Amino acid sequence: MENFNGIEDKLTSKLQVYQPNPLFIDHLRTRIFDSSEIELEKPRKRSNVLMYSIGIISFIAASLWLCRYIFSFFQEDDLEK
Repeated sequence: MENFNGIEDKLTSKLQVYQPNPLFIDHLRTRIFDSSEIELEKPRKRSNVLMYSIGIISFIAASLWLCRYIFSFFQEDDLEK
């Protein structure tokens, strides 16, 4: 506990105490507790259809690339003969 008080005393002596403007505090309190001034944003959701579409198109593109890559080995063998 003495160590904690020592740290607190050091902080108190090194840091300057700042007193905010009372008008700012009153205005802030009014804004926080007056719900008519608070405007909440609705969270944006991505459509599940869009996500599934992207997934399907990506899968098809990767499959086509893999097929072309595999068939490219057979085409090189045909050109050498």
